[in-house]
Amino acid sequence: MYLNLKKDSYKKSKMAIIQKRQPAKKFWIADMLNAEQKTNEQGFKYYTIRGKEAIRVNIIAGVISSYINEIGNYAMITLDDSSSQIRLKAWNEDVKQLANLHIGEIVLVIGRINTNETNTEIFIRPEIIKPVAIDWMELRLKELKKEFGKAPPVKEIITEPQKIKEELIEEIPDEPVAGVALAVRERILQAIEANDTSNGAEISVVIKNSGVQESEAEAAINELIREGEAFQLKHGFIKLIS
Repeated sequence: MYLNLKKDSYKKSKMAIIQKRQPAKKFWIADMLNAEQKTNEQGFKYYTIRGKEAIRVNIIAGVISSYINEIGNYAMITLDDSSSQIRLKAWNEDVKQLANLHIGEIVLVIGRINTNETNTEIFIRPEIIKPVAIDWMELRLKELKKEFGKAPPVKEIITEPQKIKEELIEEIPDEPVAGVALAVRERILQAIEANDTSNGAEISVVIKNSGVQESEAEAAINELIREGEAFQLKHGFIKLIS
C-alpha cells in the first residue's frame, strides 16, 4: 500500500513538472544572441530576452552549414533567419535529429537556449526539428516584424574557437553601408526576382544581370540582407522575404 502511494505521488509530481514546462517563445535569432544569462534562487540557469524570461525558443530559419564529427557523436547546424545566425548542437543519441538536415532547407526548431562551458557562445539544444516550406519562414518574419519591428543589432558575436573543420557561408559586414542609390537597389531587387528559383537567385548571376557595378551591387545586397528584405538561403544564393 505504501509503495503504491509513493508511486502515485511520484507520478503526480512528474506531471506537475511537465505542466510547468515553459512554452517555446518566438524571437529573432539576433534577440537570442543578445540574451542575458541569469540564475534563479534554486540555481537554475535561464535567459531574459526583450525583458521576458526564456528557456525554450521557437525558430523558423534556413540551414546554412552542417557538421557531424567522424565518430558521429557530435553534430552542429548553423541557422540563419536574416537577422543573424545561431548554431544547433547535439551530442550522442540526439545527433540523429540533425543528421538528415541539408544546406538550403528551411526548418522549424523548438529547443532550449544554452551556452558553452566558457559562456562565450549562445546556442540551441534542439528538442523538435521539422522541415517546412519557405512560405512558413516568410510568415514568421512578418510575424516578428509586426510584434518587435526590425531585428536588433547583435551586441557582440563571440564564436567558439575553431576545434573542428567547418565550412561557413561568407560573412556579411555588420557596419552600415552608405551611398546605395535607390535606383541601384531597385535594379538588384528586380535581378533577384528575375533569377529566383526554388533555391533562390545566385548572387553572381544577380550582379551580372543587374547592369550595376560589382561594388555597388554588393553594397545593395548587403543592405537588403541587413534590413531583413532578403536572406542568404545557402552559400552564394539570395532570396527575397516577400
